[in-house]
Amino acid sequence: MINIITKKGASDELYLLTNVLLGAPSIDTYDNRNTASRYGADFTLNFKKVRWDISLGADYSRNDNAGFRDGLIETYRGDTVTSLPSKGERSYRKENHSGRVFHHPPFKGFQQVHFL
Repeated sequence: MINIITKKGASDELYLLTNVLLGAPSIDTYDNRNTASRYGADFTLNFKKVRWDISLGADYSRNDNAGFRDGLIETYRGDTVTSLPSKGERSYRKENHSGRVFHHPPFKGFQQVHFL
């Protein structure tokens, strides 16, 4: 069993957590005009003092997909079939970003947390 006992005002702190992502290049370029980009970063900043426990964070990532398609497209409408060749680059730019803010009220007085 782990027993944790906290006291009011036990720690005032400020910390910063950062991460960086660097992706490997594509194995095959598929003769595409642009190469796929793969990178990202995020951070979390936390401030804790007496009655304040606030976290702020953000992240950004880019993880492109590069590819090539060589096939036939068929469209069925009633008894009519329309087909055409499809050959060329099929690349997608994938970007994600987000932000977050969090406030957690600190423990009041003594609190006990038990993990079994």
